[in-house]
Amino acid sequence: MSDHGIPTDNAEVVGDIYAAWAGATPDASAITAASAYGGRRTLTYRELDELSNVVASNLVRHGITRGQRVAFLTSNNAGIEGVLTYAGAHKAAAVALPINGRLTPAEVVPLARHAEISALVVEGAYLEHARAVCEQLATPPVVFAACEQATDGMVDFRRLLDSDGPVTAADLPSVEPSDMADWLFTSGTTAAPKCVMLTHANCVAAAHILSRFPGTRHEDILLTPFPFFTSSGVHTSLFTSATAGAHYVMSVNVEAEPLMREIEEVGATIVGAVPSIFGYMAKSPAAAEVDLSCVRLAFHGGAPVSPHQVAQYQRLFPRAEIMNVFGQTESGNPGTTLPGKHALSKAGSIGRAGMPGVSTRVVDDEGTDIAFPGVGELLLRSKATMAGYFRNEEETARTLRDGWLHTGDLVRVDDEGFMWVHDRKKDIIIRGGHNIASIEVENALSSHPAIHEAAVVSKPHPDLGEDLIAFVVADGEERPTIDELRAHCVPLIADFKIPRDIRYIDSLPRNPTGKVLKRELREHG
Repeated sequence: MSDHGIPTDNAEVVGDIYAAWAGATPDASAITAASAYGGRRTLTYRELDELSNVVASNLVRHGITRGQRVAFLTSNNAGIEGVLTYAGAHKAAAVALPINGRLTPAEVVPLARHAEISALVVEGAYLEHARAVCEQLATPPVVFAACEQATDGMVDFRRLLDSDGPVTAADLPSVEPSDMADWLFTSGTTAAPKCVMLTHANCVAAAHILSRFPGTRHEDILLTPFPFFTSSGVHTSLFTSATAGAHYVMSVNVEAEPLMREIEEVGATIVGAVPSIFGYMAKSPAAAEVDLSCVRLAFHGGAPVSPHQVAQYQRLFPRAEIMNVFGQTESGNPGTTLPGKHALSKAGSIGRAGMPGVSTRVVDDEGTDIAFPGVGELLLRSKATMAGYFRNEEETARTLRDGWLHTGDLVRVDDEGFMWVHDRKKDIIIRGGHNIASIEVENALSSHPAIHEAAVVSKPHPDLGEDLIAFVVADGEERPTIDELRAHCVPLIADFKIPRDIRYIDSLPRNPTGKVLKRELREHG
């Protein structure tokens, strides 16, 4: 599966990846991350393998059985606990299900209900979320609290680390490549949540592809601030590093200066982030004070970039290849890349070919490959592509056709085959790397008693890539202030989904069938 000739070449399930390096280089650093109990901790590959075995064993003792969902609601401030939960769930033949830590309790409950979770791991900051889940689910999950004092019948997370002796793979349930490994929610809490299902075979394929695209080496130190509840955290970060036996540093820093100083301090050789973070770093006065020549590869994705931005990144990382990457949760995260040699001349392009092991097509509405130059929908195919959406056969059939993943992204292709994301068939706005379903924001605004309806579209943003504009129609003469509308949204949707730009409009433009013409609204923006 891999051409590296490395211990993980023969991995069939996710747990094999950690076990392979535990055998080959047991004392090598596997991960450095913050702990919910304070401080930072580094786990070797031996420790990662052995501790995740113990967690798996204790999950089974607490009643977790094959295929049940083990959700975790942890930030990077509890990175150690998040990783051990993730790896332990896999080894228990359960399904690991990360949940966005920026969601409100009201947003988490329907996700937990839809996925029918059996266990939930939370850090102290999310005890309220756990209580809401337990109160509102017909069958409450067992809750493990990673904090100094577990309450309300919750189990102290440290109980998952208790062991009377070594736990080996032979002591754990058998795991097959066809078993479910990861379930990840895409962008929202709509009436029909989309929960991406990935098997162990999908995840192992993703791990090998993602390790190859940057050419990860055993001696690399990969540092990213990607939240560990995202596919960029669990796949593009952990998998990219662990498959090569490298050292993954999970950063808690998203502010420019501390992040740059951390990169310099640990000697990171590979760094990944959304473009807005690289942009803030490049503009920071501290950029002149740090030496980031240790970085050999800096990759970004999630938002378009300009030649000016790329030039900033090149000055920030003077010895690094600057690479743009494109992927989706549904693809397991593998997708396309723009190599550094084209970073300036084709700035903003997502490349012209898939990562190793990923096939691409660009098709018209009839499914026919387009001629270049032109515009069409990007299709992806690899062994990492999802098995489907949980309990959403209609959307699965629409997205997976004849072995191809229909991304819903329209791309513009030049005469050389380089692709740029042109628009989205799916009404998703990508703000600073966060996917936001406009319908969620529209529903939140429209729930105000003085608002008749709302429409949300994107607008370009120099740092975030995209930002939101909300157009609202008042229900009568009363017009709440913009601050009042924003305050109304606070308990309903995550903070990053709340629009800063809200405008009143007499009526929303519509076509003859009644569909809102969002293209016209974008032109107003």
